[in-house]
Amino acid sequence: MKKSNIITVAWTGIINTKPAMVYISVKPERYSNKIIKETREFVINLTNDELAYATDWCGVKSGKDVDKFKEMKLTKEKANFVNCPMIKESPVSIECKVKEIKKLGSHDMFIADVLAINADEKYFDSKGAFDISKCNLIAYANGGYYKLGKKIGKFGYSVQKKKRWIILIHRFYETNYFNPTDFLNINLASSELIFPSELISAEGTFVSKFTAILNTNLASSEFTFPSPFTSPFS
Repeated sequence: MKKSNIITVAWTGIINTKPAMVYISVKPERYSNKIIKETREFVINLTNDELAYATDWCGVKSGKDVDKFKEMKLTKEKANFVNCPMIKESPVSIECKVKEIKKLGSHDMFIADVLAINADEKYFDSKGAFDISKCNLIAYANGGYYKLGKKIGKFGYSVQKKKRWIILIHRFYETNYFNPTDFLNINLASSELIFPSELISAEGTFVSKFTAILNTNLASSEFTFPSPFTSPFS
């Protein structure tokens, strides 16, 4: 705990699942390189938007000259299986034990076993599942820090078999309204509507009304719209 330091690492990741293993790549001249070689352990602390400034500052300052925990007002938290501290303000902390060191040239790669993963309870949903979207994580790319965006898919969604129905709208609305057969689909497996961009940008009340009508007419091949129900495009 006393001889502890913070180093900002851009090159890190998972390299194996069973057993769980990760790596970090650190330049030999960095202060933390020597510490990790001596202790053969480290903690990967994921960073979020609230830690962006500290993340950058800890990457340009050396632990030989300053106490990064003190200067950035970060809290040392005792780990469960390693002696080096975790950063309490970090949403996720991964305790690691070095298994192998590879000298690659400009960097040394520290290959390590994952001993424990620690996360605050506020990042879990009501069912006890970890929700990474609540962490507000940031990423580093091409010299800049970026907030991670919204979820755009899940593993295997590109090959998932989906049942799709083309919706037939009552003929009364075909003359004054868009033709839904051109762009409206229903994914019955996930009950998710795929709306065209012009419909998404329309009034939210319209979309919610349309969704409500859809949910009550799934068994029918033709929709009967209540009156009044008007199009935002008419």
